[in-house]
Amino acid sequence: YRFRHQNGEYRLVRDELNLIYQEKGKPLEILGTLMDVTDIRHAEESLRRSEWRYRSLVESSPVGMVSFDLKGEITEFNPAVLNILGAPSGEQGRPLDLFSLFPMAEAGISEAILQCLESGESSIGEFEYKSKQNRLVCTRLHVVPIRDGDRRITGVHAFVQDISDQKRAEELIIRSERLKVLGQISAGVGHTFSN
Repeated sequence: YRFRHQNGEYRLVRDELNLIYQEKGKPLEILGTLMDVTDIRHAEESLRRSEWRYRSLVESSPVGMVSFDLKGEITEFNPAVLNILGAPSGEQGRPLDLFSLFPMAEAGISEAILQCLESGESSIGEFEYKSKQNRLVCTRLHVVPIRDGDRRITGVHAFVQDISDQKRAEELIIRSERLKVLGQISAGVGHTFSN
């Protein structure tokens, strides 16, 4: 129930009633308690909002996020990681693990995750693999161990970013710089021959 307190604010109250019976089974009295649950309800609502914001952030992130337990089985992932790796959605009824996602095993990502599980150290690396469409995909991987309250490793978070376009742009810049230098050299050689 919602009651207005004498100070003007509203408080949420939960009542619990128990019927007390006489020896012969006839109702004797009702014994009840009223408990102020305002703070509990506010905490629950705050937690719901926080979970919604977290879920919204993870689900809409362009960075792939995937978590693994100690056995290498996927415990959580967002849609972006499936997009980046071109992986199945996991709706086939079998749990996905490090080695059932072919691009992860092919590119060496699985090994990086296993190393993080064993060493407990974060790492960043770049990995390449061929997609199902025979396109070279370059990814940047950041792996971080998941620890419990006693600092024991319970799994790994992996963040995967598709950097293929960035790598292609870098190659184009390097190629154009080479052509520019080659043009300058040929112009210099042509000038020398003219002289």
